[in-house]
Amino acid sequence: ETPEQEKVYYALGEDLVGAAAEHRFIMTREHYNRISPQKQSDGNSKSQLRMAVPIIFKDRLLGVIGIGEIENPIGNEGELLKMIADIAGVALFNQIIFNDAQHKANTDSLTGLNNRNYFSQMSQHYVEKSLREGTVISFFLFDIDNFKNYNDTNGHNAGDKLLIELSKLLRSASRKSSIVARYGGEEFIV
Repeated sequence: ETPEQEKVYYALGEDLVGAAAEHRFIMTREHYNRISPQKQSDGNSKSQLRMAVPIIFKDRLLGVIGIGEIENPIGNEGELLKMIADIAGVALFNQIIFNDAQHKANTDSLTGLNNRNYFSQMSQHYVEKSLREGTVISFFLFDIDNFKNYNDTNGHNAGDKLLIELSKLLRSASRKSSIVARYGGEEFIV
């Protein structure tokens, strides 16, 4: 995308790109005009795309690749674009899996807060930034007094519920830019 270009969005079924996404197969401008004569491009189309192919992996639509006019077509452009879309599908799906695994590795499973490892990584980044820019950084570390007694008296389910509710309160009372983490059993840090 160049500065003079603007982003273009398509609804499912809208124009060539939306039709390729809806029908989940390669769509050329000519094919689109045949199956949707009432929607045929009258020059007001958002794009000058000539062909679109959906990016699908494991029956999940991840996007659409479109190409414009081909100067010297050789006849196998659809096959090439389909191969590119298949490779893009695998790459995008792998990125989704990686992001999910990374999120799980950085998150405390009980509270949904960041974990100690993630906090350590991010605090190093923010300390270095603070030193570089000469800005102030603050840490807030606390624990729940007599938590073991609370757990022993009320049961571990009640202790878990307390940790979850405290985490929600801590998250809502902290700035969005703050790193909020469960530091240990009943220890928290911001």
